[in-house]
Amino acid sequence: MKQDLSRRWLSDTGKQLLKMLLEEGSLREHLDLLRSLNDYQELEERFDLRRLELLSLDLPNLDLSECNLEGGVLHGCRLPWINLAGASLSKGKLVECELGHAIVIGGNLRGASLTSCTLTGADLNGVEAGGATFTKVHFSECTMSFARFDGCVFEACTFERLRLTDLDLSGSRIAHSSFRNVHLAGAILSGLVLEGCELASLQLEKPVLAEPGSFDKGCVLTAEQQEVLVRAGFRAA
Repeated sequence: MKQDLSRRWLSDTGKQLLKMLLEEGSLREHLDLLRSLNDYQELEERFDLRRLELLSLDLPNLDLSECNLEGGVLHGCRLPWINLAGASLSKGKLVECELGHAIVIGGNLRGASLTSCTLTGADLNGVEAGGATFTKVHFSECTMSFARFDGCVFEACTFERLRLTDLDLSGSRIAHSSFRNVHLAGAILSGLVLEGCELASLQLEKPVLAEPGSFDKGCVLTAEQQEVLVRAGFRAA
């Protein structure tokens, strides 16, 4: 009887139930309970978090690790210390969200769109974010080593106090963004386009370029930095 009830409960209430659990801050506890009532895989399929919409919620320490949030929308949410390790937010939209100290290790942000979001002290190691769009996003004191941001668009973003290793930015376009006290070691920058960026405090160590990148006249950088970029394989546009 418990199994039948859990199946009907999950299929009938869907997102309304999830929102209630989120507001209580007890989603992970309830998920564990539901999984104990039935076959794990079957419940995973029925408890579908794709295309979920969360608006103006204040939920510190929320645990959504390993969850499938593909195509979801998070707008105006304050989510400090949120755990998204291994979760999928591919093709999702995050607008005006506070994600301080977020744990997104190995997460999937491919094709996602982030606008006016703050990522301070976030752990983005190993994130897959190919083809994502970042507009007015603030990255500060984050770890993003071995993360893939290939084919992304960054518009009016701020990168500050970052020391990153083996970050993949190949084929990406970064426009009207600022780099403040940023150190990139072994970054993959093949085909990277820099437009109107503030690069005066960007340090590059052994960048990897299989094909030329470019920077335009609107970029602010020192003569020494320009020499480093050209030597690495960048061209002045």
